[in-house]
Amino acid sequence: MFLFKGYSLIYTSPQIIGEVIGLFIYLFLNLIRLRFMSIGNKVEYPLMLIIGLILMIPIFIIHIYYIRLQIYVLIFEIILNIASFIILGAEMLFGIFALVNISAYDKSSSM
Repeated sequence: MFLFKGYSLIYTSPQIIGEVIGLFIYLFLNLIRLRFMSIGNKVEYPLMLIIGLILMIPIFIIHIYYIRLQIYVLIFEIILNIASFIILGAEMLFGIFALVNISAYDKSSSM
């Protein structure tokens, strides 16, 4: 996407470099978040799920940036970001549901 935008739209070097760096930050945060959520779900460790849920906040902020504040926003990017919002929202709901179930199970098993 950035290759297309870099060749067909007018960008200065710092602008496109900043947006690509933001994309790599998003990738790094998302990989860490998915790892924490996966481990927390498999091992049923609530702290890992909480860290994964907290890492969703900067990911939502990055999506808002790429929809509203980016230099050039293509319609295709808006569609991809909305789909990602829906998926992240579902992951957040399922993560909270898993956290509640794990916490309830820990309380009932300790009695």
